[in-house]
This record gives sequence, C-alpha cells and structure tokens, in this order.
Amino acid sequence: MAWPKARSKPPKEKEKSDQENRRVRRTTDAKPDDVDANRTRSRRERAHAMATWHVGLACLAWTLVLALGTMQHRHDEASAPPITPLHGFDVWLRRIGPTMPWMPFLVRVATQASKRTEGGHETEETRMQTGENVLVAASYLFATVLRWIVYQLVRSCKCTSDHVFLAMSLSAMLVVEIALVLDQRTNQRPPQTHLSAQNSWMYLCLLQAAVLLVLLYGDMYYTARYFHPPEDIGISYAMGMVCFMIPMGFFLRWTLARRSERSASDGRRSVRSPIRSASRSPPKTDPWSPAR
Repeated sequence: MAWPKARSKPPKEKEKSDQENRRVRRTTDAKPDDVDANRTRSRRERAHAMATWHVGLACLAWTLVLALGTMQHRHDEASAPPITPLHGFDVWLRRIGPTMPWMPFLVRVATQASKRTEGGHETEETRMQTGENVLVAASYLFATVLRWIVYQLVRSCKCTSDHVFLAMSLSAMLVVEIALVLDQRTNQRPPQTHLSAQNSWMYLCLLQAAVLLVLLYGDMYYTARYFHPPEDIGISYAMGMVCFMIPMGFFLRWTLARRSERSASDGRRSVRSPIRSASRSPPKTDPWSPAR
C-alpha cells in the first residue's frame, strides 16, 4: 500500500513560519536584562515621540494662527482698533495672565495628593510624582522669570508684541500640562475603564488647559490682525519659539522618558516579585510519605 506524499507548504507560508520561528528563538534565547533594556528603550522612544508630537502640533498652530492674522492685518493709525469677540478674555490676560497655567497644574497636583491620601502610605511612585511636580513648578517659574527679563530688555525698542510673547510662554506651559495628563491617563496602573472621581478631576485639568490654549490662539489672531504690524509679530514669534516652545519641548521629552523608565521598572518589579517569593517558600511535603 502506497502512502500519500506529504504536501509541502507554499513559499509564503513557509517564509512566515521561518520568520516566526526566528522571532521566538531570539525571544527565548535573549537574556532577561536584554529584554528589559529593549522594553525600556521602546518606552523611551515612545515618550520622545509623544512629546515631539505635542510640542510640534502647538508650534504648527502658532504658525498658522499668527500667519493668518498677519495676512489679514488691518491697522489704521487714525481710527481706534475694534473691540474683538475675545476682548473680555484679553482683559483677564492682561491682569492674571501669568497665573493661568497654574490652575490646571494645581488641579493635577491636588488629584495626585488625594490618591496618595486614600492609599494611606507613601510609596516610591508617590515620591517620584512629588519630585516631578517640583521640577515642573520650577520650570514654570523659570519661564515666568525669563519672560519678565526679556520683556524688560526689549521694552524700550518697541519692536515686539508683549501679548504674543506672553501668550507663547503660557501656551508652552499648558502644552506640558496636557501632555502630562494624557500620559498619566494612558499609563495608569492599574488601568481604569470606569469614570472615577480622580479621573473626573483629571479630565477637568485637561479641559482647563485645552480651553485656555484655544482662547490664547484666538486672542493672538486678533492681536496680529488689528493691533501690531507684521514685523512685531514675527519678532515676538521667533523669541517665543527660542525662549519657551523649544526648551519646554526638551523638558517634556525628558520628563516623559523619565516616567516611562519608572513605569518599566515598576512593571519588572511586579512581575519578578511573585517568582522571588515562590522561590523562597519552603518545598511542599506529602504528609502521607514515610519519614526518612
């Protein structure tokens, strides 16, 4: 009796099978430290990409808003400038503008503090969050002092728009807040699908920062359209990019990368701790076995 011949796999299926075997072989042959290093590197690259995306999108929005306002510039020295739809917000920007980014910052810090209070004890994660908040607050204070110093230096030449310069410094801080809240919501441990009280406060922080950012864009559009010539807008735009947007972008990249490395180390500890405890537990013995 003749046995039927085994059918060979098609070339595409065979190539896919070989690739999968090689991938499994590399994974099983790799050392645990190498796997952890690759995971940490991928998390860091993802954090860098997220920070670049946030800051790049904000810079693109500033470029489009100011360019559109400059192209539609109408400024008549004889007549008074019109009252814009965002005149009320512009008044508040003049009065309490430097304090606007601190509102979502304080909401985010208060939310983290309430979570720490519910836990009842301070952990390594809460200590890292406290250190991160201190660094973020220090960066905001540095940006505020830098804006005041630069404004005093260029005040006499009257070739810049203090409104645009102030708005770009505030937008850099708001972008940092939005990125930190979204990253914390994405990498929340353990992940929560329901709407809890802490998530509600986080969404409030995100909503505050987003609304303030949109209002800043709209107000600066009218500023470029009616109140300052294109030369002043261009100089203020370049100064805002160099002094605030680019440095805050690098700071955000470093902060998110630090967060990702911390979450990766926490994941390694949570995975290895049960194995370590199991290895230290005494071996099980059969009570019915005869004594030696």
